[in-house]
Amino acid sequence: MIESYKNCSTLEKEDMNNAILSEGNIYIDKSLIKIGESTFSVSSIGSISIKKEKTGLFNFLAFMVAAISLALIASSAYAAIAFFVVSCFIIGKLGLDKYIIIVKNSSGDQPLLTVKKKDQADRIKQAVEEALRLRS
Repeated sequence: MIESYKNCSTLEKEDMNNAILSEGNIYIDKSLIKIGESTFSVSSIGSISIKKEKTGLFNFLAFMVAAISLALIASSAYAAIAFFVVSCFIIGKLGLDKYIIIVKNSSGDQPLLTVKKKDQADRIKQAVEEALRLRS
């Protein structure tokens, strides 16, 4: 289990100056990772990775597109193909992926945070990697 301190006091101003990343309720420096009310020790983390998963909404929409496309084949193959292609494009643009930031420690892989935006997941991963490099 990641070493966690649930009742940490608010970060002092001088601590904020040492931040590698400070974004919303996420704060990372060379010794601590603070997400919301939970604080984790960088020293207990061995590595970090990002796992991409599709959301349940993506699976539902993909199923509906496939079902409607099959139903349209009976009336017109061209209409079915056009519907399928346009629907896949729209679903792809909706950004229905989620990114799970996972840290590895002595207890194995532990999910740290789940975000919807890849660039945010990448920023957090890079900040934790920098903290791992700088840790005391």
